[in-house]
Amino acid sequence: SLPRLRVKRAHQANPLHAALLDAVHTTITEREAAQLLDHTALDQFWEALCQHAVASGPGAAENDKRLSWDAVCHVRADLPARFAPYLTPAIFLHFQRSERSDISLLQYFNYVLRRASLEEAQAELHAYDRDYDGCLTEAEVQEWISDLVPTLHLQTLNTSFHKFYFYAAARKFFFFLDKSRRDRLPIQAILLSPILTELFELRASDADADAELPREYKRSNWFSSYNTLRVYGQFLNLDADHNGMLSRAELGKYSHGALSNLFLDRLFQEVRTFDRQMDFRGFLDFVLAVENLPTPEAMAYCFRALDMGGRGGLDALTLETLFRAVSEKAHRVFGHEEVPAEDIVNEIFDMVKPATPGVIRLKDLIDSGIGGTVISILIDCRGFHKYDNRD
Repeated sequence: SLPRLRVKRAHQANPLHAALLDAVHTTITEREAAQLLDHTALDQFWEALCQHAVASGPGAAENDKRLSWDAVCHVRADLPARFAPYLTPAIFLHFQRSERSDISLLQYFNYVLRRASLEEAQAELHAYDRDYDGCLTEAEVQEWISDLVPTLHLQTLNTSFHKFYFYAAARKFFFFLDKSRRDRLPIQAILLSPILTELFELRASDADADAELPREYKRSNWFSSYNTLRVYGQFLNLDADHNGMLSRAELGKYSHGALSNLFLDRLFQEVRTFDRQMDFRGFLDFVLAVENLPTPEAMAYCFRALDMGGRGGLDALTLETLFRAVSEKAHRVFGHEEVPAEDIVNEIFDMVKPATPGVIRLKDLIDSGIGGTVISILIDCRGFHKYDNRD
């Protein structure tokens, strides 16, 4: 059966109150949209800047023009008021100036392009903010992504998979940005996140709408159709009893059984499950964690399982217990030679250099710069084998 998706039922607001909010929301959204710089406006902006820009010197390239503050003032006088916010002293002073106190035309216009793109995204996101609190729920992010789909390079994604694409795409935003687990994301956090940039890299222009993305790029971008089908396929292959959920035993087959039994047992004690079964949303969090171990968010996810005593720190005994589970399974399943746990624990303490001797906390792992490697050693037979056979 299809993977199950557990969703909280939305609170039903008073109809009159909801209608008033919708009217206010629509008015504000339309006002914001009217101020955006579309392609035509950006072309007009570029032409005005070029008219007042000067060559950087004799024999300089055409694309190496400069803008003085006087030139910017002339552009502001020539263009309608909607362009004024992009032609301020603060923006001009943001750029490195030459001895003549002028700045690069290209750098200036690239800034305008990036800002216009962010402002367009901001207006789009606000349109989905139903209660206008500056935040989006996961359902609202999914709705926004569903409306983005026609503009993305997703030609190979069948419409029957769109539902799971929306879940997978939205889940990355929440896994990395919803640190307090409020199930709501500030729009500002979305706009400032590199995750948004990763998603927008799949936006297709009219010229390349039918072009095929490079294979390696599709593999590395979480939002590609290739990646959605990969993760969805993993879930279906693990779901041996076809009930749309993963048991502890079924998840144990992930990565050809390379994760330690102790880590998996602890994971099912710490993460949200339903009758000791993991749904597709939980599996997405799991995949995002194990595939992004060097990130603070992935380390935090795994640390909850590693912290067996719930004391917020890993002492030598805990580290030895965790590593023995890896070493024993690597020997039993993969035929690797067992390694003394004490030696590895000493190496881990030497690498991490915790603030409190003898106890490694999450912050120590993050600050060390090698926290992902340490966690891989403690949960993954292949991760330890890679570490043990490093050059």
